[in-house]
Amino acid sequence: MALTDEQAWILTSVGLIRLADGYPIDRTAANMIFAGVNARLTDEEQDSWIDRLADAPALWEYARALPRPPADRVLEILRAAWSMWMRDSYASSGEAEVLAGLSELFGVGMLLSWRKTFLLEFGDLEEYLEAFGLMLDRRADAAARGHPLDDLGRAEFQAPAGPPAPHQRGVPRQYLLDPETTIDELGGALLREERGLRRRALEDIARLVRLSDHVALGRQLFLALAARMGVSEDLARELLG
Repeated sequence: MALTDEQAWILTSVGLIRLADGYPIDRTAANMIFAGVNARLTDEEQDSWIDRLADAPALWEYARALPRPPADRVLEILRAAWSMWMRDSYASSGEAEVLAGLSELFGVGMLLSWRKTFLLEFGDLEEYLEAFGLMLDRRADAAARGHPLDDLGRAEFQAPAGPPAPHQRGVPRQYLLDPETTIDELGGALLREERGLRRRALEDIARLVRLSDHVALGRQLFLALAARMGVSEDLARELLG
């Protein structure tokens, strides 16, 4: 399946910044980037992209030939790229140069200032992403050891019937990393956030699932989280890709 222009911009942006930071992109790294944007490529297309992602001049040439994205999608393109690579607080000089070049291609103001916005946003999302990741790791570990989930664990994968009881409406964010935190509590905590942040959290968690070593289990857990938050299964599966 051919990439959308938006997927191509995300792949290109991640590649340019990784190379500028001094990190070569081999097949393993490229496959992780493909998964991050839910790219479904033929073997030939993958080989072509892997060659391109290893060559900064080729990436810039490709970027210059891409249609300029709509102004209202530029932020989301850079946010997706940032979530896969730029989550450190330090912007290298090479990264700053890449963002300046992308600013020109996108026809927008300096993107380096947007990086600060993403960093603050990630601070708001970090506990939720870590909590989901820990839940997924615990379940994967239990499955690897041949220990089926107990009744409580299995119950966490079921959509709750009716509104949650008051004591089930979520826990304070600082307690989300507790080993006993449930999917019900995580969903309840997310429901207390504003709508835009809830959507961004689900998008990032879905990306985390695609990049994980436990995709099938992660999808199951994500669908349970979405159900807990009142998100339709169709939308949840669309986010998962």
